[in-house]
Amino acid sequence: MVRNKWLWLLKAMMGLVLLLLAGCGQQEAKDGSSSNQSAMDYAAKESVTAEGPAGFSEGEVANLEQTASYQRKIIKTAEMRQKVTELEPALKLVQQLIDRSGGYIQSSSIEQYRENEREAFFTLRVPQENYLSIVEQLQAIGKSVNISQKGDDVTEQFYDNEARIQNLTLQEEAVQKLLAKADKMEDIIKIQQELFRIRGEIEALQGKNRYLDHMANLSTIQLSIQEVKEAEYVEDKPWTQARAGFVQSLGGVGEFFTQSVVLLVTYLPFLLFVYLPIGVVVWLFIRRQKRKKERERSVEETKP
Repeated sequence: MVRNKWLWLLKAMMGLVLLLLAGCGQQEAKDGSSSNQSAMDYAAKESVTAEGPAGFSEGEVANLEQTASYQRKIIKTAEMRQKVTELEPALKLVQQLIDRSGGYIQSSSIEQYRENEREAFFTLRVPQENYLSIVEQLQAIGKSVNISQKGDDVTEQFYDNEARIQNLTLQEEAVQKLLAKADKMEDIIKIQQELFRIRGEIEALQGKNRYLDHMANLSTIQLSIQEVKEAEYVEDKPWTQARAGFVQSLGGVGEFFTQSVVLLVTYLPFLLFVYLPIGVVVWLFIRRQKRKKERERSVEETKP
């Protein structure tokens, strides 16, 4: 009876030991599986971060996303040439259009070619939202001879500069913290030099972006308005061109004689008081020499 009791206790203890060993094995297997899974997840994450989308680096992807999400920056310019028969009314119309559009005249000049033939040159700056409307209204002034337009997309350049400014600002803050902790004069000088360099780059990039923003917000129109005669303003047909050329040739001949008379009258005093006395002296000298030769010849002829 006692023997059976001890055998039962021995079996119970062996069973308990086996259960404990089995539990420890399962726990180790679970821990190992979790560790392997974590390592695999980390490796996969690192691989995705390092590679990014195929064909683009992480920075390029960020730039493309910013360019797509932000407002585009396009610098628009136009060159226009118009013909009119009267210049003053055209100048007033240009001023009125620019005033209504909210723009301004950056520069202007007028050149005189012939009588009643002048040409005005303008550099106009107009808000981009009114650009196309202003170009159409300017074409309605007189006769349009030539027009060309172009747009320069500086969106990527603008937002690249913005990203660089942000990075440099973070660098500047980090260097300022180092400066606060520095205790050696040599270290302080080097850190200040680095701060000056970073600040200089930031301000240079900010200046470029201010310029790009200004040029994109205000479009530029180079305008010339030529004042011509009625014959040159009408439709360009062969007979019209021939008549205009003949009239222009007559005008050129008349202008030549007019300029000749003006030149003669201008230099007449100089001719009278300088060249005329010199001419008289030369004429008298030549006449005297001629008479002297004639006398010498007559004397030689009278000799036996």
